[in-house]
Amino acid sequence: QRFKYVFPQQVTICWADLIDLRVPVPCEAEQHVEANYGPSWRVPVTTWDWKSSPPNVVPNGRWGKLQWPST
Repeated sequence: QRFKYVFPQQVTICWADLIDLRVPVPCEAEQHVEANYGPSWRVPVTTWDWKSSPPNVVPNGRWGKLQWPST
């Protein structure tokens, strides 16, 4: 099964310095984190499943048999 992650449509890009590297990040960082981890993202989670735990994950069809070897 395939999945996709839904994020807010309008993402304004800002720049941050990570060590000596300038990287693009969403300006609304907390909104982006909340979309991916939910409103209680500050609370540690001991079990996390990438395909069912995020509140923004939705099913996105299935892989065709020809695609199986490359997935």
